[in-house]
Amino acid sequence: MSAEKQLLEKVSQQAADIVEQLEGKADTSALSEVKESIDRLKSMNEEQLAKHEAELSDMVEKHNAAISALEGKLIEMKESGKKDGPTLREDIRKGWEAYKGRNFPKATGERVAAIKAAEVMVEGTTNVNGLIPQPRYMDVLNSAPNRSLSFIESLGLETTDAPAIIYMDKTNEEGAPATVADGGSKPLRSFRVTEQRADAYKIAAYSTVGDNLLRDVASFESWVREDLTRELVDVAQTKLFSGAGSGSSDLLGITTNAVDIDGALIPSFAGAVTSPTEIDCVLAAIAQIAASNFMADTVVLNSEIFYKIMALKNADNDYLAAHAGVYFENGVLYIGGVRVVVSNVVPSTHLLAFQSGLYKCFVYEDVVIEAGLNGTDFSEDQTSFRAYWRAITYLPSTKADGVFYDAFADVEAVLQAS
Repeated sequence: MSAEKQLLEKVSQQAADIVEQLEGKADTSALSEVKESIDRLKSMNEEQLAKHEAELSDMVEKHNAAISALEGKLIEMKESGKKDGPTLREDIRKGWEAYKGRNFPKATGERVAAIKAAEVMVEGTTNVNGLIPQPRYMDVLNSAPNRSLSFIESLGLETTDAPAIIYMDKTNEEGAPATVADGGSKPLRSFRVTEQRADAYKIAAYSTVGDNLLRDVASFESWVREDLTRELVDVAQTKLFSGAGSGSSDLLGITTNAVDIDGALIPSFAGAVTSPTEIDCVLAAIAQIAASNFMADTVVLNSEIFYKIMALKNADNDYLAAHAGVYFENGVLYIGGVRVVVSNVVPSTHLLAFQSGLYKCFVYEDVVIEAGLNGTDFSEDQTSFRAYWRAITYLPSTKADGVFYDAFADVEAVLQAS
């Protein structure tokens, strides 16, 4: 037992003895209050004392008033020959000050920690009343990067409030205008209209997280939402690139119905290029799109091919990029006057070129993330998060020639001079 507590025990016993001596001879209510307060102090632990400092300060004032009243009675008893307790006030005051100094913050706000000699102090323990900092969770989740959004941004996404879109393809075109004599018969021109329907399809996922983890780590819910959003968008890029289309309840990708190399459309390239490079393949794709009466304005290349083009040299060790219409403007690479977008959605073995606005993507519902209870979540103390994204995509058959997608090897085979 500490010296302070021993002193309180002594004071408590003194108070009890005096109460017994004064019983029936004086008003002992004030002294009884002192004894009860001291007993209460002894029973309170250090944490309770810290929480009730203001209340205990009030008690000190009450104790002082009670002791003063008691001293008056003791003086009266001394004058009448009764035994007194001349050290009572001093003992009580010393005991209280020692106990308060041990357990309450100093005037500067610094906390004084009471450490048991036999305990081992480690970071994170609570036996030092917070003097050692607790571990801290950072609010940033370190994760591997996803592919850049440059591809999906190059498509020029639009929005719609309809779950399906009906569009018309013009087919079976026959006849053409001709020069005719005045009053002469005119040639017949006709075509058919085929109705096409594109429905919204959903990309979705869900995650389940323990409730304790959500409560203990303040940032965890935002991490879950961020993860679901990033993964949805990454999968959306893949689907917009190569999705199978509505026949398989899937989004139609831009490359699914795209055209590949056709030497008949670009006879000046076919069999006319010695040792063709990736630059030659890109120029051939742009030329083929132009031969089909479209105008390519975007080429998408894998990052590996992008930097390979920058490093290509001729036999004289000169960079080919300096002689093949390859240049930078405002930080954007152009080949043959067409901007190049770098995206690893496209494999390094292929190239994609297209005229913007032909392939359509309408976002029906942007990324939605909702929290709720799924199955046994309630009984198992966990929460589920569902996420989805809905869009409509299509490429009219009459516009397919404006989108080119093929392997470099296949294009080089057509261009290679015999």
